Amino acid sequence: MIPSTGRLFVLTANEYVDNAYYLTVIDEESKGQLTELDMGNDAAKLLRNHSNQVIVAYRELHTTLDPVSLDKTYTMYGKGTEPGFLTAKDVYMDSSGQIYYQKTESSAVVNTVPAIYNFERNSTVVYLFENFLTESEMDVKYNIGATTAIGYDDANGFILIGYQNKNQLQHGGILRVGITPDFKLIDYIDLEGVPQSIFVK
Repeated sequence: MIPSTGRLFVLTANEYVDNAYYLTVIDEESKGQLTELDMGNDAAKLLRNHSNQVIVAYRELHTTLDPVSLDKTYTMYGKGTEPGFLTAKDVYMDSSGQIYYQKTESSAVVNTVPAIYNFERNSTVVYLFENFLTESEMDVKYNIGATTAIGYDDANGFILIGYQNKNQLQHGGILRVGITPDFKLIDYIDLEGVPQSIFVK
């Protein structure tokens, strides 16, 4: 479910037809259903961008829906360039409309890594831990097993990367990484638990 412009958008699956998805639009004030849109096959995630448009994510594309007129625009991904936010457990959108999420990269040392997707440019930046941490930092100092949460500190330009320890699965931490003007590790926080969501005030 995603609220936008006084309406609630609810993505549902047809119980009797495989891979048939619908978007129900409900007026928040009257609680009445305004319409139901057929979203086709394999719709899997709803997001709202900084313009209050509703984004319906699929594996090969995403649909951007005007919340008032309900007009749709489609963005297709090239083969092998899918951003991969469809299966991310935690997604954070900044004030410019970029989303921060954990992406699965099977060839990376740590298989779930931080990534940023830019909707306007239809481009993805992936941050492999081995590209900015040494082997001893990954394995000993931070003991990183997987990315579990993601956030962005707009005021300071820091990506906040929540992670699970590799050898102590009940423990984790948060890395703060600066990306502007230069990419660099700022610091980290050890945690008794594993962060699942990061809220930035």
